[in-house]
Amino acid sequence: TERFQVMGDPRHMPYADVKEPFDATTNPLGEGYNRYFDDFHDGSGNRAADDAFWPGFAVKNDGSSTNDGWYTGSGDVEVEVNRCFQMLRGALLKSHAVFTTMTGFSYYYIGLGNEIGYDCANDFCNSIPVSRKPFDGGSGLRYEMSITTAQSGGVKYIRSNESGNDWWSINWLGELYPDEQYALWATDGNIASGSGADTFIRVRRPAITANLPAGTTFQNATRRLTQEGSTTFFSIGTSSSKFHHQFKNGQSGTLTGDGLDIESSYNFPIPNRAEINRPFNVDLNGSGNVPDDYQDPAYYDGSLSGTAINHFYDHDTSGLLGSSMIKLEGSQANDHAFVVVNGLAQTSLTGSAFIGRWSFLTLIQGFLAAGTQTGTKRIPQVPRIEITLPDDVTDLADPATIDIAWTKEWLRWDGRPYTSAYSSSFAETGSVSFALLYSDDNGKTWKHMQDDSAASPGRRPSNGSLLETGSTYTWSTPVSSFPEGTYLVRVEAFRDDRSLHYAYHQRRIFIKR
Repeated sequence: TERFQVMGDPRHMPYADVKEPFDATTNPLGEGYNRYFDDFHDGSGNRAADDAFWPGFAVKNDGSSTNDGWYTGSGDVEVEVNRCFQMLRGALLKSHAVFTTMTGFSYYYIGLGNEIGYDCANDFCNSIPVSRKPFDGGSGLRYEMSITTAQSGGVKYIRSNESGNDWWSINWLGELYPDEQYALWATDGNIASGSGADTFIRVRRPAITANLPAGTTFQNATRRLTQEGSTTFFSIGTSSSKFHHQFKNGQSGTLTGDGLDIESSYNFPIPNRAEINRPFNVDLNGSGNVPDDYQDPAYYDGSLSGTAINHFYDHDTSGLLGSSMIKLEGSQANDHAFVVVNGLAQTSLTGSAFIGRWSFLTLIQGFLAAGTQTGTKRIPQVPRIEITLPDDVTDLADPATIDIAWTKEWLRWDGRPYTSAYSSSFAETGSVSFALLYSDDNGKTWKHMQDDSAASPGRRPSNGSLLETGSTYTWSTPVSSFPEGTYLVRVEAFRDDRSLHYAYHQRRIFIKR
């Protein structure tokens, strides 16, 4: 976000290297401005062929004065969509994360804040009723739509509602009010909406016609990426064979593969058949348009590939998947991530409770299943830790010391294999160290057993003397420091070869005095 411009007018980008052409070696920040805000070409043809007005910018220039933004087939998006997905995708690839959206047509919308809207697919065909005053100065309610151009909707900017006042808010520069309105802003934290002098309303971009630079005539903009959103996020394959969802209203899929594992391993009822109206695959031909600047090297200097490796629901249409985990791999360094995609029907048909829980379960199952991958493209699993001493029958009557014992197993939290694909003899390589903690205030604060120093649960101690490598420890509990009462005992397991992911178990004990 510091290197590149995502929102606003590219002419406000002050950095020369970001303005210059992209080159992977000499200028990797090139073309880092928002190329979809406007193409500097309006009905007057103000953008000359030799770029006389605005030289140096590689903004979209297709010769049309009515197609300025990142085009979706149903409207323009005036923000740097490709850059937004580069940031999200890059964070996942570099951290080797497991990631999921909820369900349906993934990445179909983009939200930057201040959007109001819904759609017919979710039974809100008229969108959301809100007060008219900030939008047209009137009283009562109106339906507001920011994400599409339906119902006179679209992206709104704040503009003066006073006759002859041509001020409008350049929000991407932080200009939220005219200078003469500062006193009101400082007092109320806002400017006045409505009609008449010193009032302001939200209007669609084409309603702003004054104080525009040469070559710019605002067109309507939306926040709906439609079919090209998911294709842009994955950025895999070719223009004729790429990731895509398909519209299959009324069709269904059957639980399969790791989905059957979830059915048998979690205490949650899962239907064997589910309506799946937005199935997908990684290599669909002839599906949807190719996004603007698809696979431009400015957004990823290399190549990306995707493979569906775990399946939860299939689909009635051959060649389509209903719910699956995709391994996304990049050619730079060790870039890879695991992305769970669910094409199940929307909440109005499937129910929000099921969708939320199913998304969470597939995410957890995806994390466990990623441990069966090979080489650097796998996620090492965390062990199961259980405190065996003291247990529920241990009588802690005036103890000067307490024996602490624990076990470590390469199983999931309930003592079962991580998934059915793991062998009974599975074990991770690498050593594990243990931090021993206790709390005398019901978990508000924690201390290390070895020296009573302050401890931070979930954080590996930097002092190696506070880590144990065995499976037993004798804890000194003199009466002067440990009066009668309830204590929490906690054993944490940290893998010595990586900092992410730890396991723990804790018990509540009572010391008698």
